Formats: sequence, structure tokens, C-alpha cells
Amino acid sequence: MTQILGNESDNFLIGNLTVATNETIKAFAGNDTLEGIGGRDTLLGGKDDDYLFGGVGNDLLSGDGDSITRNSNGSYSLNSNADKGNDVLIGGKGTDILVGWGDDTLVGGGPNRYSSQLISNLGNDPFATSITPDGQRDTFVALNKDQVDYTLTIADYEVGIDRIDLRAFGVTSVNGFEEIQDKGSFFELKTPTVGQAELVLRINADPSTLTYIA
Repeated sequence: MTQILGNESDNFLIGNLTVATNETIKAFAGNDTLEGIGGRDTLLGGKDDDYLFGGVGNDLLSGDGDSITRNSNGSYSLNSNADKGNDVLIGGKGTDILVGWGDDTLVGGGPNRYSSQLISNLGNDPFATSITPDGQRDTFVALNKDQVDYTLTIADYEVGIDRIDLRAFGVTSVNGFEEIQDKGSFFELKTPTVGQAELVLRINADPSTLTYIA
């Protein structure tokens, strides 16, 4: 797998524009923008606040860390010294895995290339933002690391297609939440405290309609 590496500055890293190539794109520190373009890519934002666009293909996106591991039970973990940022992850077209840790915004579908307008709209109101669905199964994962509380936003969950993995916070069904509030355009959910950390999840779909990984 080809690697594209950034540095400690604010990077704009783009995958192969000519051929669909499986790539690992790592940004390290800085407020970075990563584009996978085509192929089965792994995008890692590293430190600070990053924008990740998976593009076409089945991609793995994490706004944090410079390495990510898939564990034997199908869960994910970041390198031990990873720092969280407030990241925006856009899967694009494909069956993507979007890994959140920190006050991140996750979009399973959306455009395949960087869009400043989308970033602006999501920052203003993610649940009023027009997002093109991709109709393919994306998996949204919430990590529990370093006793950090955070708020995770999922703006375009597709009911009956997508999946959500909240096992790190002890939630494998709608009954696992401590609190559920209907906010009108989204639901706000609180998990139990696990490992001295609590997750607040904001999501566009009714929690009773989600497909949970158990």
C-alpha cells in the first residue's frame, strides 16, 4: 500500500488522481485536509483539527492518530500517544468506516472531493445541511480513550443501511443509553460512563432505528 506522509504543518494531501490506488495518507500535526480520491484508502488526520474526504472506494477514516488497529473483535484502537482534535470526516461513495474520538462530525456519504461549502454548512448546522447519500453501508465508530468525554455528531445516518459501533461505551442497543432527547431535527443521546468517559451522540436518526454492532 502506498503511503503519503505530511509533516507538522497544515497540509493538503491528495491521493493518486490518475489511478485508483490503495493508499495510507497520514497528516501528523497541523490543521490538515486529506483526500483519498479512489481505491481502498486509510486516512489519518493526526493531531489538531482536520478535514478528511475518503472519495470513491471502501475507506477507513480517523481524524486522530498516526496508526489505527483493527482488533480481533472488530473494534478499533489508535496509537497510544494520539491526541484528539475536532475533525470532519466525509466518507464519500463506498462502504466506509468512520472512526470518531473528540468533538468530530461524521458524514458517511457526501462529495468525493474537498468542499469548503460543505465544511462551512456543517459548522453552521449539520442537521440542516444538504448531504447526498451514497446508499452504501457505512460504519460509524466511537472510540473510548484516555478518559475523555466528547460529543460526536453523525449528520447523515442512513436507516436500514448504515451501522453504528458504540461498544466502547457499553451501548449495543437503544436500551443502553442513559438519556435520549428528541431535539426536532436530531436526537441527542448520552451513554453510560465507561472508563471515566461519557459520550454525547448527536444523530439525525431515531435511535430505535439504528443498527448496532453488538
